[in-house]
Amino acid sequence: GRYWSKFNVASITKEFGAVNHIDFSPTEPHNYAVTASTRVLIYDATTNEVDKTLTRFKDVAYGATFRQDGRLLAVGGAHPLVQVFDVSARTLLRAFRGHTGAVRVTRFAADNTRVVSMSDDRSVRAWDLSSETSLDVISGAHDDYIRGGAASRVSPDVWYSGSYDKTIKTWDLRVGNQSSNVVATFDHGEPVESLLTLPGGSLLVSAGGNKVKIWDLLTGRALTVLQNHQKTVTGLCIDGTKTRLMSCGLDRMIKVYDLKTYAVTPLLAVATSPDSSLLAYGGVDGSLAVRRRLVKQSERVRSRRRDDDVRAGTYRYFVRGKNVTAGHEDLQVEARRQHRLQPYEKLLKKFRYREALKSAFETSRPVVIVSMFAELQHRQALETSLSGLNDVELVPILNFLTKHIVNNAYSAVLLDVTDVVLDLYGSVVGASPVVVKAVEQLSNRIRLELKLQKQLF
Repeated sequence: GRYWSKFNVASITKEFGAVNHIDFSPTEPHNYAVTASTRVLIYDATTNEVDKTLTRFKDVAYGATFRQDGRLLAVGGAHPLVQVFDVSARTLLRAFRGHTGAVRVTRFAADNTRVVSMSDDRSVRAWDLSSETSLDVISGAHDDYIRGGAASRVSPDVWYSGSYDKTIKTWDLRVGNQSSNVVATFDHGEPVESLLTLPGGSLLVSAGGNKVKIWDLLTGRALTVLQNHQKTVTGLCIDGTKTRLMSCGLDRMIKVYDLKTYAVTPLLAVATSPDSSLLAYGGVDGSLAVRRRLVKQSERVRSRRRDDDVRAGTYRYFVRGKNVTAGHEDLQVEARRQHRLQPYEKLLKKFRYREALKSAFETSRPVVIVSMFAELQHRQALETSLSGLNDVELVPILNFLTKHIVNNAYSAVLLDVTDVVLDLYGSVVGASPVVVKAVEQLSNRIRLELKLQKQLF
């Protein structure tokens, strides 16, 4: 129609491999991430030029997806690893291991604290961003590869997966971690390539074969079946106005449906920016095309008004009013200053582990020193930071272990540190009298504690 005829070709770029996924950042200026070959390219939405490139992949990358605040990017890949990147700094923040097959689907939960991944190993996994651990594992979720996934718009614990076994399943991560705890199952009739939830949370769109089906999640019935493609449908998305559904397929066509009537108004991946000014789509031959539409000022005003209607429980709900100027009679609360990093924290961020440990000892605070040992152990850098020390540097560490190793709050970490120190320096202890004395004191301390424990029990 007239609306889509206003999109002109802004750029056509030839990537190194097939473009398997495109995702727009939910926040302005709505830059978009293009997943192709072993790279993720982040394009500037204004110039359509590559702004950032992520290349830390051992094999083909799949399904790079933005978090709702646009700050993080979750990426799967042919190598069974789920990686989370900081978009602005291009740094790898988290690497989740556990899948045994290619990870095709990665999505952030609505609460922004979890990542859900779906893999060719037929499993669905939920990961905790803060602790870098696996929260839920649904093994054998399907009988074939999982290629489609979507999050519920109603609950951050409800997820949908679509597989080449022709089924779509609803999972509630609060129920349990067994495949028998599936909430609902739908039969698409063809291998499922993509899933999408519609606004309101009661409708689900599935794509597979040359069919697009609209499902009522409450009744489990297919409301309509759209068969407007000649070949397999590979991608789905919804425009910024939430009134149009788009699908792309191997027939090199993009179909646009009115969500009120599901009528068609006339490729491997497709996405639009939240303000509907950019339309991007990529083909299996590696071609990426981006079309731009001039957005009128009246449309921008209406979009801002929609954005102002924030929902309770969302991030924007809690930060609403932060830019409002206080009145004469308003009670003002001063904002807290941002926490300044300590010297040992700065060194830790720069991966200067030995210097960070030395800086922690300079504080003379046991809780800081033990926390530093625990962090180095978590990063598998404990042996690196403790190796190559002379007797002047080693004795304070041995004295600290002697003093605090029997403290129940610290003993678990310090026992591991003691093992590493003895492994590294056990063969050369006799070379320095001061080190021999410090080791003897530590040995006597441990021997006394063991004797005391035997007397108690």
